[in-house]
Amino acid sequence: MADREQADGTNVPQERTPETEQPRGPEDVAAEQAGARALADALKGSFRVLKVAMIALAVFYVISGIFYVQPQEVRFKLRFGRVVPSWGEWALQPGTMHIQWPWEAVERVSTEERSLAVETEFWTQYPMGPAPTRKSALRVQEDGFLITGDANIVHMQVRARYRVRGDAPGALSYLFGVTDAEEILKRQLLGATVKVVGSMKVMDVLKRQALLDQIRLELQRRVAVFEARAGIPLGIRVEAVEASEVIDNAIKNPTEPLAVRQAFTDAQNASSLRQQLIDEGRIESIAILEDARAKAAEIVASAAGFKERLVQTAQADAEAMAKLLPVYQASSEEAAILRETFFQRTLNSVMDTARSVYILYENPDRELRLLLSAEPPPPTED
Repeated sequence: MADREQADGTNVPQERTPETEQPRGPEDVAAEQAGARALADALKGSFRVLKVAMIALAVFYVISGIFYVQPQEVRFKLRFGRVVPSWGEWALQPGTMHIQWPWEAVERVSTEERSLAVETEFWTQYPMGPAPTRKSALRVQEDGFLITGDANIVHMQVRARYRVRGDAPGALSYLFGVTDAEEILKRQLLGATVKVVGSMKVMDVLKRQALLDQIRLELQRRVAVFEARAGIPLGIRVEAVEASEVIDNAIKNPTEPLAVRQAFTDAQNASSLRQQLIDEGRIESIAILEDARAKAAEIVASAAGFKERLVQTAQADAEAMAKLLPVYQASSEEAAILRETFFQRTLNSVMDTARSVYILYENPDRELRLLLSAEPPPPTED
């Protein structure tokens, strides 16, 4: 290696010139070409691996965007904030598969049954222990209560079972059109309960006779009226209205004010006794009517038999008289005998039914006196 020194003592490489370059041999050229080919092959392999990786990444991204709509839910695809259809459906129904592209979002709405409870609005805040005194029976600023149609007070807890509608207009309105649909439903439930209880008597409310069904119907009606006035659906379908029969394992639901519970109990017992007596009287009246019908049928049947016998006897007598008429007309002696015979027969028939029989003999000098009582003796039953 030919070098030269600078004035400060450092070594500086000597510039190569065509005169100073060494000639390249065939071996050097072959080695250089082999290195270039190896580098090109390595680059081709790297690009091939990178291409496969990019394709796999794209496929994985597309597959990860595929989603399945689960039962009891509906979904919506949003593209730049706007709802767009997928496979012709706006509300993606359960059991269908769809693709979410990177520029899209998916909103989920559960259609499972839900429960909305009204627990404190109409319920007393007193602990469920001894009954409060009459002076502190109801604190209107703290206790919830309902007024019945006959101006009595009751406490009650109630809950509504509902679902979000699965159709596109209903689910879209619930998701984007209505703010706090549950609070609106609760207000409607409160109003429906107040109206229905206010139209019923207290005993009917305590016995829950058609109470919950009427509240459900009134709640559905109020929801329909709200939707008509708002111009958009609430997106909720009311399934049922329920109320636990017992609260805290001690108090029935609905219940009367605690201070007058005994009075309501006495009234219910009196009502039960009244109904029991009415039922017993109804059963006894049915038995009496059935017995009277049986006796009437027996009398009618007996009269029909008597009529038949009387008709048959009259017909037989008429036939006998028709046969005896020629004999009676033929001879006066035969006629006298017939008259005597019929006289004796009639006399015997009369005597058989007479209570007293008096036999009088002909005597013009005898005086006959009869003692007749003012009232005849009452008939005796045979």
